[in-house]
Amino acid sequence: MLRSEMAVFLQGAFRLDVPDDITSSSFSDIGPDAPYLDAAEAVLVAGITRGCSVEPMRYCPEDPVRRDTMASFLARALRAADLQAVLDFAPGRQIMQSLTVGEDERNVWICEEANITEDVPSFLNRQLAP
Repeated sequence: MLRSEMAVFLQGAFRLDVPDDITSSSFSDIGPDAPYLDAAEAVLVAGITRGCSVEPMRYCPEDPVRRDTMASFLARALRAADLQAVLDFAPGRQIMQSLTVGEDERNVWICEEANITEDVPSFLNRQLAP
């Protein structure tokens, strides 16, 4: 799943408001005619994403969503109250510890660099449905 697709999913799943005054993107790599412009701006304004780069500010809409990025998106979207348990990990690993199960019984592997697949948003959509 691409970051542009994830923005659209998160906007819909969390019913994020689209800013009224969008005339251009806050991200240098999203053009004014991009079909996901509103969604990318909504997840930015909601504090769910910080983009993939600061100088210049980019969203990387064509990049696949990694597990650690998805975990960060969800932690911010759900406003996870207790992140202290996972703050010892690198920033991209926040919340991953509580979202995954280890690959073997002795070691916990969170596989943070693996990309998520289309089944993850489908699962989340079912869990978030009223």
